[in-house]
Parts: sequence; structure tokens; C-alpha cells
Amino acid sequence: GYCLLPLTAQRLVAVAFPLQMDQVVNAPAWARSDMYEMLVKVGEGTAVNIDTVPQIVREIAADRFGLKTHEETRELPVYLLVRARADRATGSGLKPAAVDCTLRKPPTRAPDQPLPAELSRCGLTQRPGVVSMSGFPMDPFVRILSNIVGRVVVDRAGLEGNWDLDLEFAPDLSPDSAGGPPTDRPSIFSPLTEQLGLKLEAGRAPVSVVAIDEIR
Repeated sequence: GYCLLPLTAQRLVAVAFPLQMDQVVNAPAWARSDMYEMLVKVGEGTAVNIDTVPQIVREIAADRFGLKTHEETRELPVYLLVRARADRATGSGLKPAAVDCTLRKPPTRAPDQPLPAELSRCGLTQRPGVVSMSGFPMDPFVRILSNIVGRVVVDRAGLEGNWDLDLEFAPDLSPDSAGGPPTDRPSIFSPLTEQLGLKLEAGRAPVSVVAIDEIR
């Protein structure tokens, strides 16, 4: 099985294509708020990796929610993710990964042989004020970054391959959590430059979106 954490129908569509949340449009209110927990079972021999998961999730969305969509291009306010330094060097928190965690080319092994120990370092973790990633391309991080800043992020940094990153910043605490512990960390824009050597520039750009025609 392949487990998906609790998520809204709109986020499921975002995973299915895959897109950032603002690139999924025409979602009804319940699809943006109601949470679902899903366990996906795939057939024996079916590859589950960074390339195949979107198609698997698209089939789930069509079956469970009767999802019908079409693609459009809209000009939207965006942030451009670019290199911050003149020498284009990355920061100490962003390094090329030693391990490929996409499993596009799984290591050769016997059926009963466990995955190599180095793959235990694979992961993508987000919690308030912290994002950590090991062994994946920048795309998943860009989608997380978009959710944090509340705007589509267009990746213009040109970072190919798989990366390890660790980013710490002051989370945007809602009024409900204003009583939480104080932090002296700055908001995400400065840490992005200081820790990763990247920055966000505001602009507008044509962006591909998926418009929901039917969901139930």
C-alpha cells in the first residue's frame, strides 16, 4: 500500500497533476476544507515512485470524487525562485544529494532483500518553521514553498538533480496559535537567502492551471 496523509480534495488534485495549490482552480468550498484520509493499494509489480504517484492519484480522484478537469493558462501573481548570490553558489543548507530517493531506478536486489540502508535518509518533512528534504528534486520543495508564502512559485533557480536541504524560519502563527512559544527566527524570505542561497522575486507570469469541471 501507499499511504497518503490526511488531505483535502483540492490538495489531492494538486498531488495528482502535480501542481501547487493555487494552480487548482474552481474547487468548491467543501473540497478546500473537508479532510480525507486515504490508503492506496497498488497491484504487485506496480512501480510507486516520484513519476508514477501522480497517475495513481489521478485514478483515485476520478474514482472517489468523479473528478473531471481541463487545463488552462492564466496570468497570476507569482514569486520567481532564483539564485540570490552573484556566484550562483547555494547556501550551507542546500547541497547535492548523495542518494537518489526518487526510486526511478530502484537498486537491484532480491525480492526478500531490504532496501539499502542509505535510503533510510530519504524524506521530506514539513512542520511549523522547518522544512527538511533528502534525496529529491526541487519540485516538492517548490510546492511546499508556494503553500507557505501563499502564492504560486515559479522555479527559475536551475537546480537539476536531487538535493538535500534544511530550512528554518519563523512560522506564520495564526491567531489561534498566537500563544505558542516565541521565536527569534526571521520569516522565510531572509532564511531562504541566508541558508539556501535562493530568493523570491515578486512578479506576474503565465501559469498552467487545472480547472475543476466536476467533483462530488
